[in-house]
Amino acid sequence: MNAELRASLLHATASNDPVTVLSDIVDALDPTDLTTIPVLLRFMEEHPDLDFGAPGPLVHFLERFYRRGYEVELLASLARHPTSHPLWMLNRIINGTADPNQRAQLLDVLRSSAEHPSANKTVRETALGFLQHQNE
Repeated sequence: MNAELRASLLHATASNDPVTVLSDIVDALDPTDLTTIPVLLRFMEEHPDLDFGAPGPLVHFLERFYRRGYEVELLASLARHPTSHPLWMLNRIINGTADPNQRAQLLDVLRSSAEHPSANKTVRETALGFLQHQNE
């Protein structure tokens, strides 16, 4: 199934309307299948310039797994290769995190993303902007 999902996702990269293609893809996914989480996040890592929407169907689908494994996979993705959309997703988690220790750990991930060797200028600026927002 994951190879088929990856092939479908790649089809979105060639589309003039990737958000619609991605929406159709996630509509067909099993909303209980945790194995889709890393596949979708790796796709976001590999295609950082693709229009995913705001926040878009991938984010909406992934956030269904909040507190069911999504956060661990998101942090792993950011450790591998931070990109703007996953940073945005992390910021949304931070917004809803009241525990000071957990919040501090998530803010450390933002800091690390801003300094990550594979992060481009946009990603660094996005991470720093979210850090500034969270520290206000």
